[in-house]
Amino acid sequence: MLLRTIRPYFRRLVVAREEVQVVGRQLLLGVWGIHLNGKAQHYAHSYLDHCNELRSLFDEDGLSRANRTEIVELVGLVKHSQHKTIKEIEDEIRKAQFRWMAPFAGVESIRNVLNFAIRLWLFVEPDLSDQTLTLAEVVERTLPRKSQAGRHPKHHRQSKTVSKVKASVFPFAPEKLPRGKDQSLIYLPEDFSEKSLTRKGAIKLEWSSYLSDHLTLTGKSRLRIFRHASAIQGHSKLSASLPYPPGFLQETERTLALLFDPVGKDTSKRTRRIEKKNHVDLEAAIHSLITSDARLDLRTYPYWQERLREICRVYEEAQPKSLRQWWFDRRNRFNWATLWAAIVVFCLTLIFGVISSVTGIMQVYASFRA
Repeated sequence: MLLRTIRPYFRRLVVAREEVQVVGRQLLLGVWGIHLNGKAQHYAHSYLDHCNELRSLFDEDGLSRANRTEIVELVGLVKHSQHKTIKEIEDEIRKAQFRWMAPFAGVESIRNVLNFAIRLWLFVEPDLSDQTLTLAEVVERTLPRKSQAGRHPKHHRQSKTVSKVKASVFPFAPEKLPRGKDQSLIYLPEDFSEKSLTRKGAIKLEWSSYLSDHLTLTGKSRLRIFRHASAIQGHSKLSASLPYPPGFLQETERTLALLFDPVGKDTSKRTRRIEKKNHVDLEAAIHSLITSDARLDLRTYPYWQERLREICRVYEEAQPKSLRQWWFDRRNRFNWATLWAAIVVFCLTLIFGVISSVTGIMQVYASFRA
């Protein structure tokens, strides 16, 4: 009886694993150029979810009937025509006459098919209302604008050794000074990472398949993170031939390395646990190295500078609301020590009070027995 109950469960697990392997051979390689290996199969679920969500969104346009090979062919057509205008790309899709499309598909259906391909391949939500724009112009409109204050002056660049000497000789160096009301944030705090944001700031992570959602805050407690890092890493190697703004992909990859620091061994283990638990892909962040001088300087993030500044502001303003937060948040050492000293004193007082009460009860009981 037990075997009959467990057998269907294991059968579903085997089917799910085979489905992920198929995704690795077809979608991952055909759409994003990602080679799936045995150790990283867990993050393929995020790409499968992304594809299935889009197929259900455009179900009326026949995409639910398209198999993965046909989806790869559709994306390949868009890749080949990416330097043309939106109107010309739609004409190419109409001429292709895909099996799963209606024989006389209307203008709206063709546009939805192109919308699907762009979302799947480039992780953006395009506005295709202007037919005269190229794909690169459409993509650029969906992404954050480049900050003009993001340039890094030469006289501010320092080597790691010089920075350490400066910090030791001048303990109140400019990057360590507290910010005034009129002084904008230039350097992020040294503990700025996913670990600190979640433990000290009580910020919860949410995962998104769209680059426009990356590093956006929902209220003051939820932070959206782009979940397809390996695709961005693969795209960044071919950035010259892709419709992204110059340097955008490399900077996005560095923001992931900023949050999920690839240097620390414990941090890498924590990142892999997050991957397996949430079915997200952050491997590019683990393998993306960034110098310690540049990783905390907001001027090296022209595209994501304003969002990182807002996250830092929310993080600095966050106050501990639970014992777990009080334990990890040691930014104010005096308050932290005062609180835990009071807790220790309270616990000792309670323990000795209980011992004293028990001793008194035993003495009364002994005298009563005598």
